[in-house]
Amino acid sequence: FGLRQYTMTTQTYEVVIVGAGQCGIACASGLKTFGITDFVVLEKGDTINNFWKNHTYDRMSLHTPYHDIPYDGGLVFEYPAMKDKHEFTEYLQRYASKYDIHRHIHYHTQVVEIDREHADHAQLWILRTQHGTVYRARYLCLATSSLCAPRIPQQLQRSMHKFQSGNGVVHSVHYKNGAKYKHENVLIIGNGNSAFEIATDLVAHDARKVTLLSRSGRHVVRLQDLNRSSFWFASWAKKFGLLDLFQSRTFHITQKHPKWNVKALVAMHGDFDRLSVDLTRYGLPRPARDVFRENLSGNLAVFDWERQHSCVQLIRQQRVQYICDEVLGFDAPTVVHLKRSQQPLTEYDAVILCTGFAHGLGSLFVRQLFEEYFEESPLGKRHGIVPKTNGFNQSSVDDSLFFVGLLGDYSMIGGLANGYWGWQCARTIAKQQRVYDAGNEPSIWNAYTLKRMCL
Repeated sequence: FGLRQYTMTTQTYEVVIVGAGQCGIACASGLKTFGITDFVVLEKGDTINNFWKNHTYDRMSLHTPYHDIPYDGGLVFEYPAMKDKHEFTEYLQRYASKYDIHRHIHYHTQVVEIDREHADHAQLWILRTQHGTVYRARYLCLATSSLCAPRIPQQLQRSMHKFQSGNGVVHSVHYKNGAKYKHENVLIIGNGNSAFEIATDLVAHDARKVTLLSRSGRHVVRLQDLNRSSFWFASWAKKFGLLDLFQSRTFHITQKHPKWNVKALVAMHGDFDRLSVDLTRYGLPRPARDVFRENLSGNLAVFDWERQHSCVQLIRQQRVQYICDEVLGFDAPTVVHLKRSQQPLTEYDAVILCTGFAHGLGSLFVRQLFEEYFEESPLGKRHGIVPKTNGFNQSSVDDSLFFVGLLGDYSMIGGLANGYWGWQCARTIAKQQRVYDAGNEPSIWNAYTLKRMCL
């Protein structure tokens, strides 16, 4: 493209990708496949899949089978269907090697500001990093995930420093394992997947008492039950290449008929409703709304995986207790104030906040651009401020800006589609640059894939 230039502090590319996770690596691989090599991947960590590898707890694993990136040549079948975080990181590293992506990645490069510039009859994205280096590009692909910045409710953030006993109050992003919580009473605020897994891990590390606390109920689905239903079908569909074909076809269908996707989502989640576990007698109420509508409201269903222990089993055995209430704040030395109960909790040595994450992009865009490119979520205030998109990870304000996998727009299979979104972003850029050739599209069928499927 003849756009690349260098100075001491400025580098110019055709495409800049921010984030070297699943979506970022997929996008980079797609760009190379379609003939665009003038790109760079900016990663603030020291490795591919940095967040999963360095900022998650030890027992972190995927809850969906064959979580992969398209066109890996059967690489996904060299790993278990449900990969742990180390296996997933290794898979992404090997995938990047397959497409020679490593040399395009700039590690230890954190973007601190994003701006827009008009130069030479072209609009360029300007990215400033913590080292002062400036990156300029015609296309910007943000693959920083929705799980970038820890989210702590304000009423907890204001008073968490007052809790002074044991290991204090920490967000789950700082939790590694339960070793230092041995023989302690631990309160976990939240009831999502992380809360359930951390509770299970604490029991395995001999915590004296483990309690989950949340203001509302949650759908809980045991993965072993899913493996005997829709996930079993999805696993076999993946082995024979049908799941990849399904992703590709449904993407094009829902581009023309977005409402079809909503209907399909309702039908697909009907199986989850049937498998939702009733734990009401143990203090965890089951929501009145179905799984799909709960997911839309932000209360994603918990997938409980029985590896060494099952949290559902631990709750039934009362080794993990559940309190349905809302935390108002903390007081010294170990006081936890509740909204519905007049009697505060005082017996806990540590508190772990499993209160979720946010995309954190608001702190990167200059104010004028942020107001132009973002809006309050159509799904309600609980979802916060989100990018304005066309429903398919591309900005509806500027077609040179992509939020790859950030929203999972119109995805019928959730996180399983992340890799596909990365490739789709690359296709869109190639088409806009008029260099796209359908003949360059890799095939999901090859000798290695067929060999792995038969094993």
